[in-house]
Amino acid sequence: MSRVSGRICFWRRTDITAVGGLSLSTVGLHLLWRRTLIPGQRRVNETEVLRAALLSKEIEAERTGNVTISEREYKHIARIERALVARERADALAQLSNTRAAVYWVVQQSATAIAATSSLPPETRLKVQSRIEDLSTSPEPADVRRESADVWSVVVPETDREIRYSVGSNPRRIIIHDVVRSADRDGQHERIRD
Repeated sequence: MSRVSGRICFWRRTDITAVGGLSLSTVGLHLLWRRTLIPGQRRVNETEVLRAALLSKEIEAERTGNVTISEREYKHIARIERALVARERADALAQLSNTRAAVYWVVQQSATAIAATSSLPPETRLKVQSRIEDLSTSPEPADVRRESADVWSVVVPETDREIRYSVGSNPRRIIIHDVVRSADRDGQHERIRD
């Protein structure tokens, strides 16, 4: 008889524990749900009050030509605006923390590369600088070509220019050696990627 009563007692404790855990979870979720809705609902209500106040002021302004806002109303509007701005900042930070940050490589340019880039027309110079910035996040793009064991090159799209560079691993850096005409470099390099 004691074995049977022991099993029944065990199952009663298990049932009580399961029901208690489920009840606590339900209450916790209910409180969490209510607490997250209260600030949002309060913000919506305050925004509606603000909208109604501004509409009444607009109607008054159309009638009289002047808008008057009391100091109390002005402070109320400012408080709502600050709360909305703070919320937008928090949302933006949360969104940024969810995205994977890009890894940037340090870019060093030789005097030759700087001189070659500065002598280019403005449109071409912008495209070259943009391509160099792209290399800082992805030093081995799909169209990279190997000129020698250490020197690589990439064509700058929509131009007749090509960037010659090398990649250092410690510290992570890209060294821009030169910016040359693509036609001058034809046949002097092999393709790294197929």
